[in-house]
Amino acid sequence: MMEAGRQYIEFEHIRVPAAVHTMESFNYAWKEFETRDDDVFNVTYPKSGTTWLQEILSLIYSNGDPTPVKTAFSWDRVPWIEQHGGRTQLENRPSPRLITTHLPFHLFTQSFFKTKAKVIYTIRNPKDVCVSLYYFSRMVQFMEYRDDFQDFVSLFLSKDSVAGDHKNHFTPAQEEEFEKIYKDCMKDVNISFT
Repeated sequence: MMEAGRQYIEFEHIRVPAAVHTMESFNYAWKEFETRDDDVFNVTYPKSGTTWLQEILSLIYSNGDPTPVKTAFSWDRVPWIEQHGGRTQLENRPSPRLITTHLPFHLFTQSFFKTKAKVIYTIRNPKDVCVSLYYFSRMVQFMEYRDDFQDFVSLFLSKDSVAGDHKNHFTPAQEEEFEKIYKDCMKDVNISFT
């Protein structure tokens, strides 16, 4: 049983926290958002360096001036396209827009593929992602977690994990290469890869 506040919606087989996502926000991000040629997307699987890259991009696009970083939240400077406030934050924003997402490749905003926009994709060691996600989910009220770390690892490795499994984030060639790296990194974890 999930605690109050730890509720999810499912969009195209991806489970995400209902506290920050809606079906409408996902449809907007996937099918309605109009990508501009100078947009820059910060794409990550959860807990893979998203905030670090939001900070780095903010500093790059402010020519090293730390004022925006010190005066505005990262989610306001580099908003999440698929979260319920994405449309409001992005529609009238001047170019270049810095945009964050955990959307997997097959749900990535369709208009992107007709533009010259850029994607920066950050990958992190899956063991570190799992540990970070475990502690993060214990800290926030909108994430599902398991008290027992081994149970959480099983959830993390399943298709029911938040944002789906890592395979959903890649093109087929990226998936094949990442699978080799992933299995090597996880070889000492006592969980089946099937």
